Amino acid sequence: MASNDDLKAHAASNQDFYALLDISPAAAENEIRRAYRKTALKYHPDKIANPTPADIDKFHTLQIAYDVLSDPSVRQLYDNAREARQRKQRERDMMDAAKRKMREDLEARERAGAAAVGGAPRGVKRTWMSGTGDDDAEEKLQREIERIAEDGRRRRREAEERLKQKVDEEEKQMRQEEEEAQKAADKSSQRVDRSQEGGANVPELERAVKARWVREGRGVDLDKDRLTSLFTPFGKVESVVVLKDKRQRIGDKRSSSNLRLRFNRANNWRCGDYV
Repeated sequence: MASNDDLKAHAASNQDFYALLDISPAAAENEIRRAYRKTALKYHPDKIANPTPADIDKFHTLQIAYDVLSDPSVRQLYDNAREARQRKQRERDMMDAAKRKMREDLEARERAGAAAVGGAPRGVKRTWMSGTGDDDAEEKLQREIERIAEDGRRRRREAEERLKQKVDEEEKQMRQEEEEAQKAADKSSQRVDRSQEGGANVPELERAVKARWVREGRGVDLDKDRLTSLFTPFGKVESVVVLKDKRQRIGDKRSSSNLRLRFNRANNWRCGDYV
């Protein structure tokens, strides 16, 4: 059996070892061994009469194929190289087909043009496989390939730009929403409970309380001192002003008095009607 380095060198061979042994590329190790023994009998120098140099070379190649395919790591190298060769061959075949199609199209257009002007005899076909015509066809094909590739790159750039623009717009919208939420939070945090501020920071209208009562019964005895003592539990009273009695309506003998109190501090309190 050849050394591992020699096997790796043989792994780059252009020889199709699977076809040589008449087995599938997915063949298991026992299938490889069985196929090798069967095929080797046909070319073994000791098994055939009067072996030719071709028989000896074939037997030697069979041994190499068996050694390469029996070593998993070397077989993987060979499979990779074989697949790459097949892929390149397919690409060449596709390129040849495209060239043939291009030549056929050029010939068809030339015949159509010649028939339209009556220049070329019917049935005369120009040979595009030779001379300048072949070069022109290949140049046209190459330009077409480059155009298709450039179009693909352009489409990819446009798709990337659209995606980037969409992401930028979404990020911008998110920033705006975050800024609005932050502004709302700042505004909420700056909103001070005026009931906890001093009198100087609270507008006078919010520190003033007006009251009206009927000058009858207990209401007759209400004066500035009594009113001050009544409203003091709700905050320090800065001043009390009692207005003159006022008739509620014509013919009503009851009179009412108006009161205005101004507090030094505005507090969270609710005042019910005094009875």
